[in-house]
Amino acid sequence: EASPQAVFGGTAVDVVAGYYPTGTTVQFISDPGEVDWKRPGWGVWYAPTRPEAAVSNLTALDGGRAYLIHALAGATVTVRGTPVFAPLRWHPNSLNFVGLPVDPESAPSFGEFFASSAAHGGLRVYRLTEGSWRPVASPSTTPIVRGVAYWVYCAGRSEWQGPLAVDVGGGSVVQFSSALSTSQWRVLNRSDLPVSAALGRVSGDLPLS
Repeated sequence: EASPQAVFGGTAVDVVAGYYPTGTTVQFISDPGEVDWKRPGWGVWYAPTRPEAAVSNLTALDGGRAYLIHALAGATVTVRGTPVFAPLRWHPNSLNFVGLPVDPESAPSFGEFFASSAAHGGLRVYRLTEGSWRPVASPSTTPIVRGVAYWVYCAGRSEWQGPLAVDVGGGSVVQFSSALSTSQWRVLNRSDLPVSAALGRVSGDLPLS
């Protein structure tokens, strides 16, 4: 379900914002309350109960994209849909608003995740803490948390997806049909160290071989 109203309507969530990079770079992040949501690059949904609801411009949620979510109280939100493969797209010489694909059971640190990426050598990372964007104090040793959005600086162009990169043929999903029974994937080690990979079925009875 792509509609923000369908996902968040009737919950305590009243603002959802996504950042869509334009030609403007982001260099510094502080109090999110000071962010001008009308600036180019921001797509924002306001709950119908808010006076700004008429100017909502976030009409669809995308799989694999980070969002900044404000709730008036604790809330449980259920997101349904088909998992998609969404590669990280880095905006050069700018902070990027991203979530990082890591295994929550054995998450690497920022230092381990970006160790072989020249564009992320400085490890400028910010996390929302107590209402303000604050630098991660020791990114070289701080584990990445799955499901948390960060601002991460990228110096120059980069296609970095982490130590383990996956190529599913240029699309976002792998589809089979009566005419297409095979698909070629590539799993690539982009780091300077050995990487272990495992392929598992999340649900369903369709066997993979």
